[in-house]
Amino acid sequence: SAAAENEITDEELQLKIEEMEKELLKIALSEKTGYEQALIWCPELVEKESPFRLVLRKNNYDPAAAASQLVEYWELRVKWFKEKAFYPMTIMGALQDDFDALSIGHMICLPADSHGRLVVFVEKSRAKPSLYSRDSLLRVVFYIVHVLNMSSDCVENGIVLLLKQSNIALSEFDRLYLKYAAQIAAPAGAAFAKIKCLLIESASNRSWSIPSSMYGPVFFKIIPKRWRLRANIYSSALDLEKFGMNIKDLPKCIGGELDLLWYWESWIEHRILFEEGDRR
Repeated sequence: SAAAENEITDEELQLKIEEMEKELLKIALSEKTGYEQALIWCPELVEKESPFRLVLRKNNYDPAAAASQLVEYWELRVKWFKEKAFYPMTIMGALQDDFDALSIGHMICLPADSHGRLVVFVEKSRAKPSLYSRDSLLRVVFYIVHVLNMSSDCVENGIVLLLKQSNIALSEFDRLYLKYAAQIAAPAGAAFAKIKCLLIESASNRSWSIPSSMYGPVFFKIIPKRWRLRANIYSSALDLEKFGMNIKDLPKCIGGELDLLWYWESWIEHRILFEEGDRR
């Protein structure tokens, strides 16, 4: 029987896992301290939240690449969550101190599009620097990426990253946030290799907001080159329909029909129920 997609058998998968274990041994201890700590403090989470079979699948069953990605994942997890890195990656677990930053909805998982791709909507202007720390917002990014990464649809169909850049005041533009957010998403493997970046340039009501002529080039310079090649700029939700987006599943703020606040509150509520039920 097939253990996973791409026509790999149970036996072949086991061999790949053994090869990946050998590759992990080759990595210097100084480069995998987060992973080694996790093996000591929460081995069950290493197995559940970063399983070898999934990491291999995301890396086209390349043991060396999978080992490197697994180590990078835990290094970033420890960097941003500190001791809570060894808590379950759930809203009530590792993210428990960042509930407000999650609730504001600066990064939201929308329903999948007509091609089955998961859609992530980002509106950084919703998160005011005076109210939410950069670290807290980046932990939310890490959590959302983790949720996406554990989805088989993500690996199979890829992701659409939908960014709304209007109404970003100069004082709110955070280049480091963009840089670190891209770093957090980088170890996501094949799923994020299929990413499609769409930059929405809605008209701004604030004369002091960053013009698209400035924001666009900065954004495209910061994101990984492989993403840059798959990025486009649109002006409204109507332009996205031909791309496979469903108007009813897009936020009203870009011309769609979705009540973002109601939707995101409901998503969080259902996610907590799912995560807490899964832990029992």
